[in-house]
Amino acid sequence: MPAAAAVVLLLVIGGYLLLRNPYQERGFDSLKAVGSVGYSHGDDKTWIQVVGDTAYTMEIDSGDSYSSSGTATVRAFPLSGKIGKPKWTKRFDSGGSDWDTDWGMRVYDGGGVAIRYGSDGDTPGRFYLIRLDDGSSWHSDAGNDDYFDVEVAAGVVVRQASDGSKTTALGLTDGHPKWHAQGLLYAESTPDDLDRPARFDDSWPMHGAGKGTRGVLLDTDNNATLVDLETGHQLAGGNSQRLSGGGAGTDSASTRLVYHGFLMDMTGTAGFQIRAYSLDKLDQKWVYHGGSGYTPDWIQPCGESLLCIKEHRGDTTDGSAEKGVRLVVLKLDDGSTEAWHKDVKGLDGAIGVGNRVVVTAHDDKATTTVYDKDGDVQDTQPGTDAARVDDATMLLANGVVGTDETDPNWTMTGYGVQSGTTKLLGPLAVDLSSCEFSDAYLACSGDGKFEFWRFRS
Repeated sequence: MPAAAAVVLLLVIGGYLLLRNPYQERGFDSLKAVGSVGYSHGDDKTWIQVVGDTAYTMEIDSGDSYSSSGTATVRAFPLSGKIGKPKWTKRFDSGGSDWDTDWGMRVYDGGGVAIRYGSDGDTPGRFYLIRLDDGSSWHSDAGNDDYFDVEVAAGVVVRQASDGSKTTALGLTDGHPKWHAQGLLYAESTPDDLDRPARFDDSWPMHGAGKGTRGVLLDTDNNATLVDLETGHQLAGGNSQRLSGGGAGTDSASTRLVYHGFLMDMTGTAGFQIRAYSLDKLDQKWVYHGGSGYTPDWIQPCGESLLCIKEHRGDTTDGSAEKGVRLVVLKLDDGSTEAWHKDVKGLDGAIGVGNRVVVTAHDDKATTTVYDKDGDVQDTQPGTDAARVDDATMLLANGVVGTDETDPNWTMTGYGVQSGTTKLLGPLAVDLSSCEFSDAYLACSGDGKFEFWRFRS
């Protein structure tokens, strides 16, 4: 066969395989330590995150264990070579105010490193966005209750008042105001947001992507309009929709989710309802009525066209009783009736990984179960917790990973959710709840240092 014909044949075969299953599993390598760096001071208030082949770290030098004020040191460490001097180091002083440790440090791929501190009563708080490439930054003064969200694809940072009274879009590169409007903004998430790594104990596995370009603006009278995130211009022909339930502020009794062309409006009480509106015209497409006596805990995307709801029997709002807990799955194009549901004792998360729904449960022990889009079990990994690496693979840990987990005796495994194959990566003696990873690197903080490993070539 001529060489040119052979190349064409390979391309045709490759294209056929990709069309048959677009979620291709990348292999894993055994964990390989690539280095470590000590904290710049002795404090234990640290954060770490990996984007691509660079790790970003933050430390607060408060001088004591009970305060979160002082100097924040942010550094960037390339991981592709020998770990040595950081690419850049930047320090920010809070002037006596406490850094927001719940916010911590958030890194947005293509957007920047976001940190913030609160007001001390005399001076306002401040939000910083630090460029990934050179560490340059801009800041915006803010109140303690102001909310910020970095929307990378739209090129803006959205700043919002918690009472839903005003939204301002700041330029991603310079922080200059671009537009403002009355109301609270819900940015649209996309299926691409489900492709990125998501840490073990994250109940909302879509942080840090910012790939949406539209958002729903909800005013204090509950009128919803669709806007372009970059310009603030109204879309959907200027149509609006009045939502039911609570108002636009963060104390609203309703949960709103904007995903893949739809706005979902969910009430938060027993016998709850979900109303779904198309973003194209903001017209109602379907209504889902929750099970009799069931109260929702959360709703989130768990696939390109799937929504997952955790609900529990009873009228408590936090699900602490864990009575009758189940996972309900709806199809996005018509969620008026459930596609399927599973009773899951100790239900922790429902993670979209390609065309699979991966359910983690923390009962007497951890269990990871993989379902297809129709609710059929594809695989079960007993005794393991799971975290998404990309749209076809995950990391497994031999136990329950939580925010209070400090057991250093972990065994890590690479896992392909399409094939069910596993690859033992090796032991890891760290507090796994302090770790973050990209699609190839793992980074953890603890014992006075940041440590880095590679698990994929």
